[in-house]
Amino acid sequence: MLTVALTNTSGWTIVLKDAALWTIILGVLFLAAVIYALINISRFNPVHGRDEFKSSRAIVTEDLDPEGRVMVQGEIWRACSKNGEVIPRGHRVKVLGREGMNLVVEPIPSGDRKMMGGKMDA
Repeated sequence: MLTVALTNTSGWTIVLKDAALWTIILGVLFLAAVIYALINISRFNPVHGRDEFKSSRAIVTEDLDPEGRVMVQGEIWRACSKNGEVIPRGHRVKVLGREGMNLVVEPIPSGDRKMMGGKMDA
């Protein structure tokens, strides 16, 4: 009976062929997903350094006289006004750039209703 099972391999070959086929299909799908992810990652250009916050909007949390603190993108940063002017707490400012660990900002005119943080300024 054992010799009959070893000599009759037609059932096993079908199972092995199916297993090999599914292994190849899953491998190709996995490889396609990895290639897709790598292509998407290569399109992403992170910004670091001086231009990280450039053109961002911020809110003054500590009077700028000419230095103080602002909140930009949910973080508190030391900042100084571009022309050394005094900007009181609560005013909106535009980030012009960064000098070391300080942001350089200028006030946004009160009539400017551009978006800030996903919501329209009031």
